[in-house]
Amino acid sequence: MFELYEQIAEQVPNWNSLTKSELCYNYLKCKDAGDPLADSYLAGLLVKYIKKIQIDYNSQLYKNITEEQYYDAMIDSILAVLHDKV
Repeated sequence: MFELYEQIAEQVPNWNSLTKSELCYNYLKCKDAGDPLADSYLAGLLVKYIKKIQIDYNSQLYKNITEEQYYDAMIDSILAVLHDKV
């Protein structure tokens, strides 16, 4: 998934130099305007969070869910925050 997200993010010039806040703002701006680049900004944001998600999962002493389930829950949380525009 990481490589796929990176490929999608590459549609935004210098996406990797943008902060997470800038990626969020641009995602929402493009999404509201119906701009297809919204997916690229979201992909860049997810790439920046993937390592954090992996670290968090691996630091748990008791793993009650699979890594994939944990990853899905974190992505769902990011999307919920973005769509609520908190």
